[in-house]
Amino acid sequence: VEEIACTATGRSIIAAATVAAARTVLNVASADFLIFEHQQVSGTDGGTFTNGGWTTVPINTEVCDTGSIGSLAANIITLAAGTYRFSGWMNGFSVDDAQSRLFNVDTASVIAYGRCTTGAGSSTIISVIEGRFTLAIATQVRLEAQCTTTQITNGFGKALSFGTEVYAGLS
Repeated sequence: VEEIACTATGRSIIAAATVAAARTVLNVASADFLIFEHQQVSGTDGGTFTNGGWTTVPINTEVCDTGSIGSLAANIITLAAGTYRFSGWMNGFSVDDAQSRLFNVDTASVIAYGRCTTGAGSSTIISVIEGRFTLAIATQVRLEAQCTTTQITNGFGKALSFGTEVYAGLS
């Protein structure tokens, strides 16, 4: 039998009561994964996208939350304290120009802006957004977008009737 010396870090990992605590000791990001989307039943358009200011993108479905760290209500996602790396996107149909942003509802501040996108006439455009942010406390966020041309009924996307219609996502 041989005794192997254990470092202070090793003792801290052994003493960690939870996986989250061990990740903190090791400074490793969480493996938790969240996906929220704007979904409609097959054949249903994405809804009206109105120009003139930032509009809430109708995120209405929690697809996945492996760590139970987020919740969804009224197009707003509440996230637990932590550091998040995210990506998102939103459709615009016949709205000419559009841009997305991730918005902190609690502090009324922008977390990140998405890419500017442009298209003329009856085209679909997609604004992609990605970044990283840290929340000290549980916080409400939402995906927002702005366009230059109002499009009623299908401004957030035109139905294809192939199955569940997905018009925006945030993960």
